[in-house]
Amino acid sequence: QECHHVPEDLYMTGHIDSPLPVEVMFHDSLAGLVSGDGTLVPNPTYSFTNNKCSNTFCHGNWKLRKDSAPSNLKFAYTDSVMVGLNSLPLWIGTSSEVACGTCHGLPPQGHLGASVVACVSCHGDVTDNTGKIVNKSKHINGKIDLTTGFGGQRNFR
Repeated sequence: QECHHVPEDLYMTGHIDSPLPVEVMFHDSLAGLVSGDGTLVPNPTYSFTNNKCSNTFCHGNWKLRKDSAPSNLKFAYTDSVMVGLNSLPLWIGTSSEVACGTCHGLPPQGHLGASVVACVSCHGDVTDNTGKIVNKSKHINGKIDLTTGFGGQRNFR
């Protein structure tokens, strides 16, 4: 549903009755989520030639500005902005295309240095003490999900 319309049934008009390739529309709000100060507006696209998405929030086309962060979270910044990697994963690629650290560094660029096992200290609702994602609904959801002491979920703005 993030990338194309999900039909109600197999024979619905516009599903299997149109010529290939499938229409990739990025109609869900997550792929094109605006972040930072509003100047970074992803323009999600998909290339049928190389089987890659580009410019999607979901694959790291985002930024977080320190000046708009709550005062109790500014300590986590080592620069004026944190940024994702805007990766271009191959749709038919291997699991290495979606490994931890492919969409944002570990930690993200501009974030206080920490090992992946330390993520649980602030993002314990998302990851465990080994760095494994334990709640997929809170990963790549357009919010910074923090444990209770840091103020809960924050929008990527």
